[in-house]
Amino acid sequence: MNILIIEDDQTKLKDLEAAVLSFPNAIIVGECTSYSTGLRALSSGGVDVVILDMTIPLHDETGSGGAGRKVQFGGELVLQEMVAESMDAKVIVVSQHDYFADLISEINLAQLGQRLQEKFGNKVVDTILYDSSEFIEGDAQGWRQHLKEALLLCQTT
Repeated sequence: MNILIIEDDQTKLKDLEAAVLSFPNAIIVGECTSYSTGLRALSSGGVDVVILDMTIPLHDETGSGGAGRKVQFGGELVLQEMVAESMDAKVIVVSQHDYFADLISEINLAQLGQRLQEKFGNKVVDTILYDSSEFIEGDAQGWRQHLKEALLLCQTT
């Protein structure tokens, strides 16, 4: 299973890499840190699953140290492009934010997951809350276990 990770936080990226590589038959085919590089990697094909952060910059960091502006729902923009371009990869959203707000609305991660399911159907396999520790209060399984279960779903669909 070929996996592309779109994530701009280096600590979270390393944790995601380790979790993915512990899954049988998982191959990380790319790591991107922005909307634009993520779409470029997706358009080259060969991706079965995208592990997608929701808040990502539009562009990678430049040589002068400036990264593109972070977009609160940048991951949703990636999903919109994937649908518009008929890309078949499944998506697992992994966010370290349990709460999102823009000028119009405020939603939590569960509500965002529902919104993504309504907009993109079965393309979105799961929405997972990441924490740098294994376990999140009230979540005995931890995000790594949730990710493995989501990857298993991707393998069977």
